[in-house]
Amino acid sequence: MNDLQISDQYINDILGMQPAFLMLPLWVDNEIADFEYRYVNEEFERTIGYSKEQMIGTRISNSPLLNDELRARFLQQLKEVFITGNKIQDKLYNPVLDTYFNFTRTKFRDGVLTVMQDKSQEYKMIRQLENQQNLLNNILHNTSTGITVTLKC
Repeated sequence: MNDLQISDQYINDILGMQPAFLMLPLWVDNEIADFEYRYVNEEFERTIGYSKEQMIGTRISNSPLLNDELRARFLQQLKEVFITGNKIQDKLYNPVLDTYFNFTRTKFRDGVLTVMQDKSQEYKMIRQLENQQNLLNNILHNTSTGITVTLKC
């Protein structure tokens, strides 16, 4: 087995069903210019909707998964994790995928490993509850007559 195969098995064993990907830095004149997808697991493929073949070799600068704002944010985070070795945890809304994610980035061997959690369902439920609360508040605030609630026991 080569190193990448060992890494694939090692990552799969550790992560189980969490979407994950590994990116390696691309250097220009002794500076990190970009990062390239070098590994994506099957759960990442299912969550994102892109295959390994579509993602491996893709860079932050040309990723179909990101808009310009996220490209800049991700590049900065990946550089920070790779250079300092410090873990980063973040959450965001990705408008390209219309999905909310929590994720952790960790330096792993010669790259940065990102493990994601799709939080879209939770955010949608929170928004629904907030909308219901706002509707109730508006009804109570704008009702000119009194409202009584009687409970029969």
